[in-house]
Amino acid sequence: MYTRRLLASLAVIFCLSSAAAVKADVIAVWNFNDSNLIVDRGQGTLTTTANPANIIFVTGTTFNAAMGDPAGMALAIQGGANLQNNGSILELRVSTVGFTNITLSRVLQRSDTGFFDVVTRESIDGGATFFGFSSGTPNTNFWSGHHTTYFSPGPVDNNPFFTVRIILIGATTEAGNIRFDNIVVSGTQIVPEPASMILLGAGLAGVAAEVKRRRRARR
Repeated sequence: MYTRRLLASLAVIFCLSSAAAVKADVIAVWNFNDSNLIVDRGQGTLTTTANPANIIFVTGTTFNAAMGDPAGMALAIQGGANLQNNGSILELRVSTVGFTNITLSRVLQRSDTGFFDVVTRESIDGGATFFGFSSGTPNTNFWSGHHTTYFSPGPVDNNPFFTVRIILIGATTEAGNIRFDNIVVSGTQIVPEPASMILLGAGLAGVAAEVKRRRRARR
């Protein structure tokens, strides 16, 4: 009976492992509904070199919201006095250990005099060196979605030092701003190879057989 139960449990383990192999999971989420830069789900850090006086929070959106998050708030960075925040950086760092097929999605909107150029670069060593280069102008009349899928298998997979740097350029007034909301990093969990699961199953079956043999020996 004990052996049967253990083998039945093993079958459940195999089923759950197969399901996990195709499940996409959220790694980190920033929805800004608490009006700060602290990650709201998962683990990660978000920092900026912009003057703190020009970091504000405004009405957000449900566009790209994760897990039914309400519109809440959104992060806004202003040009600042003497346009000091032109060239400022918004940088997120997330460990992707245990995940592959990494994606980064977020929504942006800018005011008429806000930063018209947003440059995005990536790093796999925590910011010592950067690769890639993308540039774009956010919309002024509505939120626009931006979605990046990283080549897999690749260096962004299973990486403890994945970093994304966003450089803000081109604000023309002090109050001109760019808004960010619902920044989501997601991926697919890495599960053991089938061969490893077979070895695990064989090991558990061996344990069950040994337990059964010892019980018989006691009778």
